[in-house]
Amino acid sequence: MSGIADVVRRNAIPLTLNRPATETVDARGRVVRGNSSVAGVRGHIQPYSPRELRQLSEGERVLEWYHVWSLIELKVGDRMTDGYTPLVKAVRVEYWKEGPFWHAHATKAIDTTSLPAS
Repeated sequence: MSGIADVVRRNAIPLTLNRPATETVDARGRVVRGNSSVAGVRGHIQPYSPRELRQLSEGERVLEWYHVWSLIELKVGDRMTDGYTPLVKAVRVEYWKEGPFWHAHATKAIDTTSLPAS
């Protein structure tokens, strides 16, 4: 297990991480979600292998899945990128105490702010 931890530490690069903050209601009664940036995040993002994708349920296979390995705590809902991969959103997060590091399963984030209002 220490081999994986060494790889995570050695190959970690800066990540841009935005964490959902509290929600507020604007003057028109719409919910506005704030984001906060987390500085000093190091880790790396890898796409799922074809074998891992085949093990997902049929509906989940249509999404782009990624592993995110980080030296600081990740939380469900965090959005991050390393500048090479698309913006991804953490769906499931686990702490590996053997590392120690955090491992997130993430999907490509869909930017809903660019969608037309209904």
